[in-house]
Amino acid sequence: MLPRERVLATLRRQPLDRIPSYEEFYDLAAERKFAPQYAGMKSYGTMPALRQGTFEEQVGLLQLMDCDFAEVGMGRLRARTVADDAGEAVYEFENGAAWRLDKRSGQNQPVSLPLQTKADPRGVPMPDPDDPRRYEGVAEAAAFFKAQGYFTLAKVHGFFTGAWYLFRPLDDLFIDMVDDPEFVHAVVDRIGEYNLRSARNLLERGVDCILFGDDMGSSAGLLFSRRNYVTFFQAWHRRMAELCHAHGGYLQIHSHGNINGIMPELAATGLDILNPVGPEDSMDLAQLVARYGERLTFAGGVSKRIGEMGREELAAHLETVIGIGKRLGSYIFRSEGGIPPTMGNDIFAFYLETARRLREV
Repeated sequence: MLPRERVLATLRRQPLDRIPSYEEFYDLAAERKFAPQYAGMKSYGTMPALRQGTFEEQVGLLQLMDCDFAEVGMGRLRARTVADDAGEAVYEFENGAAWRLDKRSGQNQPVSLPLQTKADPRGVPMPDPDDPRRYEGVAEAAAFFKAQGYFTLAKVHGFFTGAWYLFRPLDDLFIDMVDDPEFVHAVVDRIGEYNLRSARNLLERGVDCILFGDDMGSSAGLLFSRRNYVTFFQAWHRRMAELCHAHGGYLQIHSHGNINGIMPELAATGLDILNPVGPEDSMDLAQLVARYGERLTFAGGVSKRIGEMGREELAAHLETVIGIGKRLGSYIFRSEGGIPPTMGNDIFAFYLETARRLREV
């Protein structure tokens, strides 16, 4: 089976030859260590991609990683570098939000956000999401990678993360959820409408799947209450799922953390894929697939500690996780944190080889 056929068969609960994979690197440092010839083509968090890779380079990276998902476009705000030196870089987005990247740690921190002082979110400038220039090359990329046999996806902003990445500081947003819910609705509406229109443009150009990140938990539990999820974000997640399905596409949500507390509500939105299902966040893959696997596919299950494991421990861990996927279905191979730069080069090769062998059905 081709990669795209493999992913579609998983989503449709049909027989497979091999469990599909959506494995990635943790950050740019890992890219530079394990795949220096391809480094810089992807964005990480708020950091934009450093360069535009050719189609051939992107295929090379997919083949190296044995990854079945090809990114072919983006509906996020664009960023420009406003400061850059050996230690850090500062990026400014089209709406004025600015973030700092610490190159040594790989951590991002906000420098300034448009709504640090509370104001009408409608006054924050946003680009036109229907401007066709924002999607130049997407249709061609989607067609190319589909012809190469890959399942295509494009990223848009999250609704929760978009609100605090681009508009309102996180701590203030949490306070607003209690003190000024109408203001929170206005902020989320501002990014939400932009996201939907961006996603529609991407889907109309042939993208198979829309992916957005809304990290809603920590290892300890939810970052906000179940009630706040239902109040502020669930309807937007449902609208995005409905949009994708109306165009014959799929929706994938990325959320780190222990989000067990909102799994029934999240599954009810109609999303198709949830990643990364982290075992270190108490997201039990077997339990989740058993309960929600008839309507939801889970990508993940592999520990973020893989960089610390030796061959024996790593092989046993992969056999356990992939065994769950083989037994229960509704599963896509992926680690919860991506391949870390702390992993040894020999373990990196062993990891990919072992995972590919075990994924054979």
